[in-house]
Amino acid sequence: MDSHYPKELIALAKETNWERIKEFIEQFILSTLKDDLPYNVILLEKNNKNKKKEAVKDFSIQNKKDIARVKQVNGFNTLSIYQSNEFISNNLYITKNNETIILMAKFMDPINIRNLVCFDFLMMIDSSNTPTFINPSGDTLESNEIIQLFKNYGFKKQLKNINEIKDAELEIFIFEQITEKNAIWGGEETKAFKSWKDKISDLYREDTGKYSYYGGNVTKNFRKYLEEMYELWKRLTNCGQKRVDDIQLNRFFSFLNLM
Repeated sequence: MDSHYPKELIALAKETNWERIKEFIEQFILSTLKDDLPYNVILLEKNNKNKKKEAVKDFSIQNKKDIARVKQVNGFNTLSIYQSNEFISNNLYITKNNETIILMAKFMDPINIRNLVCFDFLMMIDSSNTPTFINPSGDTLESNEIIQLFKNYGFKKQLKNINEIKDAELEIFIFEQITEKNAIWGGEETKAFKSWKDKISDLYREDTGKYSYYGGNVTKNFRKYLEEMYELWKRLTNCGQKRVDDIQLNRFFSFLNLM
């Protein structure tokens, strides 16, 4: 992200992250602000007295102190921040739709973007490279990698409907489908199956804070969790017909919460 090629950033975030997003905006402006090229700001904000009308405000940012005016913005509909001349074009456009904030940035200056945790979804479009998805931790996944995984979303091989599986047989069924290994051998659960059950149960507990079993049986919520996991496996592998590289799959999973 340090070249002079034109770039675009598309990001989504919860409205509750607005204070942290303003820190990102400040960082962006500070990285690109020039003495002879101020930023122009146009703010379309809510009018609490008359909901049918909206107030338009505009001002310029010429130095670091002026950024404080942006940091004071709270209720708004759209916020446009831009600077341009014949050589440079950097701009931010932020809009709010219900409880979602949408940020779109176009910039040419080299910018070292570090603070991304305020966003739930980011996509970087660089004219010199393929489009890239970025998660809040800064990990990247190229668009063609995601497309390859999405190609697996299709159903040719018919598998047994998971709704027909009894609770007592559910974990055995899923384990044997996704691993192609026996869950029971000689009347006993295999080590691999026991290990898998423990890991899935721990993951569910970590994600939801709830217990997987009650009276030795899977709970209704844990069953739903297992069913969703199984459906995801079916889609990613085209109903078990295609294997997905573990490293690639793990990288994809890190983006699931953004999609």
